[in-house]
Amino acid sequence: MKYKTTVEVNQKGNLVMTDGKLSQTGDMTFAYQALLEICRDQEKKGNVFQNGNQFTVKALAEPGLYSERLQVSINQEFVKDAIAVLEKQYPGLQIQNKPAEVLDNTPKFP
Repeated sequence: MKYKTTVEVNQKGNLVMTDGKLSQTGDMTFAYQALLEICRDQEKKGNVFQNGNQFTVKALAEPGLYSERLQVSINQEFVKDAIAVLEKQYPGLQIQNKPAEVLDNTPKFP
């Protein structure tokens, strides 16, 4: 299985998930499913999480099989929580430009 959704923290500090194109059997995109998990996590914490406020969703319209590709942006105040959810749900996921405070929370082993 290969993740075809890229995840990065942009220059504004927002977390951006962008679905790529599926090219082989076993390829996986997950922006929508990840957004649902992040919303559930925020709901458990008592936070309101609404499209256009705390996150945005943009369809990456292309003709053909890839018309359901999405780009999801999570506002910077929720980036740390969102990264925790993503790392739990998608083992081995590479997140580009992780903020230093997230890197510092990585478990240290003696």
